[in-house]
Amino acid sequence: MQPVRRLKAYQKVLLVTVVAVVGGFIVFGVTFAGVDDARSRLLAVQEQAAPQVAVLQRLSAELTADRLEFQSAADATDAVSRTAQLQATGDTSAQATADWKIFKRHSLHLSGEDALVTHYDDTAATSKDVGRRVALAIIATPAGQLSARSADLADLLGKMESRMADVRQINEIYTTASDAGLAATMHSIDGAIRDGIIAFVTAMVVGLGIAFVSVRDTRRQELEQERKERERADDARRTAFDHRLGIGLDMVRAESDAFTVLQRALVEVVEDRPVELLIADSSMSHFRRSIAVDPEGTHGCDVATPEACPATRSGQTMVFESSTSLEACPHLAESATPLCSALCVPVATSGQPIGVIHMKGPDHEPAVPKMIDDVKIVARKAGERISALRVLADTSAQARTDPLTGLMNRRSVENRVRELVANDREYVVAYADLDHFKRLNDKHGHDAGDRALRLFAQVLADSVRPDDIPARYGGEEFLIVLPDCTVTDALQVLERVREMLAQRLGNATLPTFTASFGLAGCGENADFGEVVARADAALLTAKREGRDRIVVAEPKPSGEPDAQAPTGFGTAARPSRPGIGGIDPRPVTAIRTEAANDAAGTSDPVSPTGPRSPTRTG
Repeated sequence: MQPVRRLKAYQKVLLVTVVAVVGGFIVFGVTFAGVDDARSRLLAVQEQAAPQVAVLQRLSAELTADRLEFQSAADATDAVSRTAQLQATGDTSAQATADWKIFKRHSLHLSGEDALVTHYDDTAATSKDVGRRVALAIIATPAGQLSARSADLADLLGKMESRMADVRQINEIYTTASDAGLAATMHSIDGAIRDGIIAFVTAMVVGLGIAFVSVRDTRRQELEQERKERERADDARRTAFDHRLGIGLDMVRAESDAFTVLQRALVEVVEDRPVELLIADSSMSHFRRSIAVDPEGTHGCDVATPEACPATRSGQTMVFESSTSLEACPHLAESATPLCSALCVPVATSGQPIGVIHMKGPDHEPAVPKMIDDVKIVARKAGERISALRVLADTSAQARTDPLTGLMNRRSVENRVRELVANDREYVVAYADLDHFKRLNDKHGHDAGDRALRLFAQVLADSVRPDDIPARYGGEEFLIVLPDCTVTDALQVLERVREMLAQRLGNATLPTFTASFGLAGCGENADFGEVVARADAALLTAKREGRDRIVVAEPKPSGEPDAQAPTGFGTAARPSRPGIGGIDPRPVTAIRTEAANDAAGTSDPVSPTGPRSPTRTG
């Protein structure tokens, strides 16, 4: 059939023509051969059929008599009658055997005759042994008992009946052949006509078969083409959807905005089915529901951790036909009300599952492949964008914060102050410095110094208001910007810092240390660099007066030039002590004067000369 499929259209038509012509010749040859054979067989039957019919009729009568005699012998009431009947049976059986031999000697071997003859011979051969057993049983059995219980007798009578049936069928064959010779000849002619019709029908069937194959192949090609076109259309649609989703996600810069775009995408692809996106927290120990679209008000998945979710644990998409299925997810089986089907697609970043998209549907109506592919696209794009946003956030956080303390760095605090200035918000600047930090480093090691910096940074973060801006400004120096705050309120904040520092040091395994603070308000039209310089000058005063105290800088007199303040946001070099270029620092007022000795009980005022260094000199 494969070579026929590869033929061209005209080749298939030519093949049909050849098959029809060859079929016609075959039919004519078969027809003439059939007529001649029928004529010869008719003459043979007419010459030999009549004697054979007579023998068969006599044989049929003998077999009938033989059967009746056996039955009579079995039913006879006395031994003499049984013996006489058995002798008659033997004579009748011998005559039937002789007539059968005569018949076989002159057999015409008509259609069906040989099979019946063979069957008759087989039956007769097996009947001899059975007949002898029956005869002995008849002689030895009391009157009236054999026919009721002898299986051999029933078998023998059955075989006799079978032989009689064979003889009758053979007789019918001969009778039919003898009486219908002419009819057989006419039948042969009719057969020739029938064969011609059959040949014509055969040719038509072959032609139609080839045509059917051609049409089927053409239709198959059309269906294959339609399938490929559908696949191309689906691929184009998925590519367009992927592209549109990618554009939407590329425009967002926060995870919350990304979840909004992803929710719109899921609503587009899942039609009216409930769907949710579960994303793991930074510790990968808990799920949070980031997207929930539930038009039917059904309960979402109750899985709480990534490790408890089979989809995220295996990293494979899972389709559940029913929440009652044997292989259904345990969380689906427990939370599904009413019964439903489900689709779970893991969301991964760099091959590590971080979440799962969970969609429900009607019971025993799982998501179709098209919908599954679309949800996979959403999951893939979600993983890619969330990963990129988190890397961007981490990078941005690293650029904004000090790696040791986690506070903002110098550049970040300057940017935040720009925002305050742009919004016309006043602020107070507190400059802090750890006392005798170099001595702490030299005596206890740099690891102790790092832990001291981290502890102080944590105290700052825990003591200030949510809108305040604590930052590490360099070395052991810290800056706190307090928006919308007066100097008096800022003093309370710094006192709280000092109290909390002492409390934390009492519970820590660190050497005791203190901090000094300089405080300055921004005033009108004050430059941030100027405010920082004034706070720094106040800090220097606190150092000179014994450390462990807060000093507030005097407000700048109206109209006085900023001789000592660097321009911009603190990008210039900080002033030297006690002044810059021979100009003394602005007047400062000491708020608190206490002993500021270090753990060794000594005081070491800062050298009054030279610029402040960002190193830990304290």
